[in-house]
Amino acid sequence: MTLPAGSWLLAASAGTAAGATKWTFHLGWMFVFGSILSLVVGLATFSSLRSPEKLRQKIDEATIDLEKKTVELSILAEKEASLRVVAETAEKSKSKFLASMSHEIRTPLGGMIGLTDLILEDPSSPRTAEYARRLKEAGRHLLSVVNDILDFTKVTAGRVELVHAPLILPQ
Repeated sequence: MTLPAGSWLLAASAGTAAGATKWTFHLGWMFVFGSILSLVVGLATFSSLRSPEKLRQKIDEATIDLEKKTVELSILAEKEASLRVVAETAEKSKSKFLASMSHEIRTPLGGMIGLTDLILEDPSSPRTAEYARRLKEAGRHLLSVVNDILDFTKVTAGRVELVHAPLILPQ
């Protein structure tokens, strides 16, 4: 419902069991009173913030808080940098160790596999030939594991080269 323009009165009544009281308000005056009240509250709030002492106190509190946060961030940045150096050193040591160990293991394995080939060329008995075949199979399997470890160390050290090769799938 829309009220037409003009002057309006707001009537309200309230009461107790003893009787009712009726109040009548002119809406224009209520608007003026509400506006004045809002202005007074706003000015009181603004003036309390404009007080030089209070402003200075707020600025000092904010400055102290900012300085504390800056110190905390500086400490965290130093810790992070220190931890990064430790982690990078540990990663390099791990990669170096794995590369060295895989090389140290691969070399004797290659010799063992080669010697089993020699035994298989001229086995002294069928039993010896079977042992040599099993030894060769186990050596190849172990060599495959060691090669995988070496490949992993190359990947973590960023020394892997990808080769693009065509792939032809059977139809």
